[in-house]
Amino acid sequence: MKVSNVNSIETKYDNQQVAKFQNTSDIISTLPTRKDQISISLAGKSAEGKWQVIAGEYNVKNISTNERASMTQKLRQSNLISAEQHLRLMAPLNIKDNLSTRVDYLTMIRESREVAEGVPAAIKSLKILEHLNDLSENKATKGRNNQR
Repeated sequence: MKVSNVNSIETKYDNQQVAKFQNTSDIISTLPTRKDQISISLAGKSAEGKWQVIAGEYNVKNISTNERASMTQKLRQSNLISAEQHLRLMAPLNIKDNLSTRVDYLTMIRESREVAEGVPAAIKSLKILEHLNDLSENKATKGRNNQR
């Protein structure tokens, strides 16, 4: 940063001019405000709250295809997962899938060929399921601790 006088400040990065401010009010106007920070923080808390509510409704270690479809729809409507992840996570296990049979979907995905091969979309699906499972297990642990 080069300060030539109180009314002119130049910001340089790697010898290239990035911004030139004519007075201190220009500098202040470019800084994030507390309101911006609070807004981002509230959005993050809101998203985490949505994850927790959905995780509390479903057990990814004991879930049917119908329940997965419902769960992924809620995740998608809450803008927590992409359309691609929505389709990936709700898809039937196979052509003869009994849609109401419960399975340990987390373990199935964890042990899948795609995850073993490092397919990015499969890894993302695994991370989503692990996040839901972690939230669900944390909620269950807190519930047991509160009963003592």
